[in-house]
Amino acid sequence: MMMNKPKRLHPAAVILNVGKMIKEMIIPLVIFLFFNGNNGLSPGWKFAAAGGIFVLILVFSILSWVRFTYRVEDGELRIESGIFVQKKRYIPIDRIQTIHTSEGLVQQLFGLVKLQVETAGGGKQAEGELKAIRKKNAEELRSVLNRDKQQEEVLVEGREEQTHPVFRISNKELLIAASTSSGIGVILPAAFALYSQVDQLIPWDSLFKEFSFLAKAGFAVYAAGILIGFFIVWLISMLGTIFKYTSFKAERREDKLYISGGLLEKNQMTIPLSRIQAIKVTEGVLREPFGYASVQLVTAGSGKKGEPVSATLFPIVKKEKVSELLKEFAPSYTLPDTLKHAAKRAKTRYVLLPLIPVLLIAALAVLLFRPWGLLALLLLPAALLFGLKCHRDAGYSIAGQQLSIQSRSLGKTTALLQKRHMQIFRSDQSFFQKRKNLASIHTSVISGMLGARFSLFGTELRDAMEIESWYSRKPGRTIGALKKEEQEPFQPKSQIHGPQY
Repeated sequence: MMMNKPKRLHPAAVILNVGKMIKEMIIPLVIFLFFNGNNGLSPGWKFAAAGGIFVLILVFSILSWVRFTYRVEDGELRIESGIFVQKKRYIPIDRIQTIHTSEGLVQQLFGLVKLQVETAGGGKQAEGELKAIRKKNAEELRSVLNRDKQQEEVLVEGREEQTHPVFRISNKELLIAASTSSGIGVILPAAFALYSQVDQLIPWDSLFKEFSFLAKAGFAVYAAGILIGFFIVWLISMLGTIFKYTSFKAERREDKLYISGGLLEKNQMTIPLSRIQAIKVTEGVLREPFGYASVQLVTAGSGKKGEPVSATLFPIVKKEKVSELLKEFAPSYTLPDTLKHAAKRAKTRYVLLPLIPVLLIAALAVLLFRPWGLLALLLLPAALLFGLKCHRDAGYSIAGQQLSIQSRSLGKTTALLQKRHMQIFRSDQSFFQKRKNLASIHTSVISGMLGARFSLFGTELRDAMEIESWYSRKPGRTIGALKKEEQEPFQPKSQIHGPQY
């Protein structure tokens, strides 16, 4: 295929354009047709107006498809689009960080893929997106963008060499991953966001009359309803995880990782090892007791809303196998065996952080919802134990050129960072930390608009100085020098910048 000649997307892109525009306008259209009174228009005229809007959407979608072209020329991926104003986007191949392909329902129906390329300085969306191209064209384009003609053989099904490390998820592991996922934490906020958009469309008055008998129901009925609701959300979370990781496969060939999987939408990513900025090993609340973890790659580029970009390398894996797998897939990183934990004197901070808000919530519950509000007091020992657990898990490790930082929010996360990718290092002290000779450390790597950040609170002052010395490439200070400096007022450096990429 000649890549230097302008090419159009597959005509199925028109369907995708129509679907996107209708999705953006569906709520205003529903309000206009059914919930906005007559406004002097009969129902027939309303539906005629809606039909006219659909025709305009179809025309604009066709024009968008006609005006959209792409080609590779002079070491750049060149994309031109725009109906009234022609937009030109030239993406140098050398700046491309990741290549991501996916197959939604429309793409699968026509045997197509959506191809996205991202760069380190990308914005909130992918730098380049080809939403409907044939698989053969996508493979050839991927090969050109990778600047390696031999990569054409990588994606051909059935041509696997056993010498390359390959990770697959079994059906048993998929079920465990689905049942222990934290997707419920994503579904609930999404449900509240949707509710805020359609609240005025719901006929609450008629619903209250229909279910007025529940007003006399006991506490057990309400508790059962809440449990059933959470169970439904948990099932939805399970299905989401199964759809996402069905047929999951991670493969390393030479200096690139190829990650694919998905049921309804088949995704495929190409990530050069050199573009990995950090690795996170996460042990979720439900997975940690069973010894399972997930491994994510933090890569350069920007995700939705400018957030850091991450890709799942292992959706679920026994933690004891993580070190062995990292040697095969990302040999520059290793999971530390031991950590230098946060200072014992920092325990108060870790305990008070979750305890204070829970104490306020419990006090309000006791005052407003007697007698059942007294049950909220049971949250206090749980918050205390959680704070102690956060303190016990916090720590760091330095091994060669790698800094590892372990912390806990709900699940436990161990961040693996190479010195060459750390863009900034900062140590600071709060008023209370100065009195206890403690400090906090912060670092970040390139990912997203603001970078991916990692912090550790309540380390010994000498430990913070040790990490600062290691990062700044200065000779290590002796124990005697550290003790002498601890007696002097601590003046932490505001920040130390690392190499810029």
